[in-house]
Amino acid sequence: MKCSVCGADNLEGAAYCEDCGARLAGGAPVASAPPPAPVQAIPVPSPSPAPPARQAGAVKCPACEVENTSGSAFCEECGASLGGPSAQPAAPAAAAPAAAPSGPRLEIGGKFFLLDKDQITIGRKSPADGIFPDIDLTDDDPEAFISRRHGRIVKQGVEFIFEDTGSSNGSFVNDTRVNASVQHSLKEGDLLRLGKTELVFKI
Repeated sequence: MKCSVCGADNLEGAAYCEDCGARLAGGAPVASAPPPAPVQAIPVPSPSPAPPARQAGAVKCPACEVENTSGSAFCEECGASLGGPSAQPAAPAAAAPAAAPSGPRLEIGGKFFLLDKDQITIGRKSPADGIFPDIDLTDDDPEAFISRRHGRIVKQGVEFIFEDTGSSNGSFVNDTRVNASVQHSLKEGDLLRLGKTELVFKI
């Protein structure tokens, strides 16, 4: 097969001239390049779901790290103690101290004896002898230094008078001994000692 460009003879069926490389008419068709392989679509992994938003005040379990409702005592997932407020028993509320009553009174160890009569006897009770004083100090005098009929307080107008009625171990107002049957006027804050028991006079 003769080349139309350079005139060189070539083998029958040749597609290109061996001398000049020109395409030969009637030569074997040049195989077309295969079409490019289609690009395979690579699946894009879907984004991982965002972790649930932490609840305000949520408590994380120290064992499994699961979020629990605020105030939970135990983990809802593994049952571990969360050490939250509800895990501990609530402390009992402190009892409010008793309010002091108004009016003239004798105070001893958080107790109050109101002086609400014109004459008030003080001593230790003795049911066998029929003695029941208005102010019974039996529980405040375990050594029995107070006599059964130790003394009395008499109200005279706005004044309160203490009188020892013949006690065995004596009576004192602010460390001053009060002799039997001698009346002693009481003032705000006076310390009245009967035997070894002390009371404070309040108005």
